[in-house]
Amino acid sequence: MTIPFSAGDAVFGYGRDSGGDQQDLSIAQQEKALRDWCAEQGLVLSHFYADEARKGSSIVGRDQLQEMMHRFRHGCSESGVIVWKYNRFARSIDNAQYFRAEIRTLGYVFHSITDHVPEGPMGRLFEAAIDFKDEQYLIDLSLDIKRGLHDLVLLYGCVPGKPPRGFKREPVQIGMHRDGSAHVGHRWRPDPDLVPRVRQAFEMRLTGRSLAEIQKKTRLFSAINSWRTFFSNMIYMGVLQYGDQRFEDYCDPIVSREMWERVQQIQNGFARRRHTSSSSIDHPRRTSSRFILSGLAFCALCGAPLFGHTAIQRNGKPLDSYACGRHYRNRDCPARRIPKDTLEAAAVDVLREYILRPDVFTETMRLLNDSRSQIDTEHAAQRKQINTELAAVRRQLTNVADGIAENGPSPTLNQRLASLEAQRLELEFKLAAVMESVRPPAPLSPDQFRDLAERAAAAFPSADEETQRTVLRGFVDRIDVARDGSVVRGTLYYFYPTGEPDPKGSTPAVSLVHDTPGAPRFTHSFPFAAQIRFTRRARTRPRR
Repeated sequence: MTIPFSAGDAVFGYGRDSGGDQQDLSIAQQEKALRDWCAEQGLVLSHFYADEARKGSSIVGRDQLQEMMHRFRHGCSESGVIVWKYNRFARSIDNAQYFRAEIRTLGYVFHSITDHVPEGPMGRLFEAAIDFKDEQYLIDLSLDIKRGLHDLVLLYGCVPGKPPRGFKREPVQIGMHRDGSAHVGHRWRPDPDLVPRVRQAFEMRLTGRSLAEIQKKTRLFSAINSWRTFFSNMIYMGVLQYGDQRFEDYCDPIVSREMWERVQQIQNGFARRRHTSSSSIDHPRRTSSRFILSGLAFCALCGAPLFGHTAIQRNGKPLDSYACGRHYRNRDCPARRIPKDTLEAAAVDVLREYILRPDVFTETMRLLNDSRSQIDTEHAAQRKQINTELAAVRRQLTNVADGIAENGPSPTLNQRLASLEAQRLELEFKLAAVMESVRPPAPLSPDQFRDLAERAAAAFPSADEETQRTVLRGFVDRIDVARDGSVVRGTLYYFYPTGEPDPKGSTPAVSLVHDTPGAPRFTHSFPFAAQIRFTRRARTRPRR
């Protein structure tokens, strides 16, 4: 593997773990591996940044990563940063690709000492595959956990997390751990000390009283914004809505079903007074906006959506730009406005000059096909392992059941039977999760892509704004962008429409409107920079 550093270079090191008891490489071990590697290559590890017990799916709380990026942004003598493995840097596709792109755009090197990734454009495609695999691992793990939690609710009524206001947790033994200790879950039960105040809140809302009045009278919450989901929670009439499952008669109701439904009518009346959700890409103002990136562009500094803004200059002419919504509302984001023409031209150039290039498409489709084969191989191995464990558990279940039938029930056999049943259900859920795991979508054929590229290219610059917006949304997932002086820097996340049949009916050609469920998850990224062109105003008074 080629080393992108020269002997004597100083580099940063970065490590992260999630805080679990079975980390594959702890922070200390990661640091030792990086220091040993630097010694072998003749490099100097000037500083090791580490975020301990921090999730790779988010950058929240990762202060060491932010500190390292601050050093890069303000110039440092180091040549770049090394990590033990890509998933130690981030497990989110968006975060990983955004921060790597920023590091490289600033002129520094990002390098993993264990993942063998070639340099140059081809390496970016390998990185995309690694990022996809890392995030897919989190998705599969999340599915396994969710299915297990649904089973606990179904069999024992046990719900994880903090109960809603007015309820308390009640312990329930649901089996035994392998070490012999009790496996305890918790049901939600109405809290007798708070039930009168909950009823009072519903009665006040039924008479049209405001949230401020209800808060002042009942003092159920410490802040008024905590009432946002209170009245819509069905648990107060005894019904538990957990994910997509609904459990009737889960607990004793605090208010009657009739009162709860009448309060919902009052809540709907308040809701109709509000505007359509501003975060939706289909917000009416976005679908009819002159700003074709509205709903697609986001601030790279804080993540807030960018909105179209028109200001009247001193000469009386309008100036269109994209502005950060958080900067506009809260004034706590330093993002500056970005000229509309500059940002839209940059996005269209990336679409025409990169995304619609046949060689880029061909290489991306090859990568997706390799990913499909790799995922199929991994899923086959997982299925084999789970089926082996499941067969062993089923044999033990049969033996225990035969023992009970022959010798009669006993506390030991009953506990063993409950423990094996829990193991069987857990393995069956894992097997179902593997069977239902998402694969990369079917790629376009070369002829489909050629037709799609020609129609998309023809939309710029002659088509109307609505057509251009439709084309962009057919390829672009989102754009993270920020202004640095007179330069606009950002990352465009894109995907190719799939070759799978349209769920609403087959069409003769692939549609520019992307509506294949799940496909935006398989995104690729492309960093870009654009120069803002300023028009100098003519001098109105002669020089003295």
